[in-house]
Amino acid sequence: MKRRDFLKGTSAAALTAGVPLVNADSPGAGARKAKTFDPDQWALIDTVQDHLLPSEPEAPGARDVKVVAYLDLALADPGFDPDVKGFILQGIGWLDEIAEEQEGRPFRLTEPGRPEDRLRRIA
Repeated sequence: MKRRDFLKGTSAAALTAGVPLVNADSPGAGARKAKTFDPDQWALIDTVQDHLLPSEPEAPGARDVKVVAYLDLALADPGFDPDVKGFILQGIGWLDEIAEEQEGRPFRLTEPGRPEDRLRRIA
C-alpha cells in the first residue's frame, strides 16, 4: 500500500468514525489553540513528524494532514490512555534533553541532517 493510499484511507475512516480532522491553519485551530502541547512541545513534535513523514510531490506529509493538531486533540481526550500520554510527553522531554546535551539547543533547532541521529539515540 502506498503512503498516499494509507493517508486517504485513514482520513476517510476518521470521518466515518466521527473523529474530527483539524485544519491547523484555520482560525481557532493549531499550535496557538493547543489542548495538550505547549508551543515548544508542538514545535518538537512537528519537527519529528515532518522528518518521519515529509511532504513529497506524490504524497502528503505530516504537516499536510495536520498530524500534530490531531495528536494534540487526541491526547486531550479524557479517555486517552494516561500511560501512553505520559510516555509521549516524557519522550518530548528526552529528545530535548539529548539535543541540549549534544548540541546546546532544543531538538526543533537541531542542525539539518541531525534529527535522524537524535531519534535513533532515544529509540
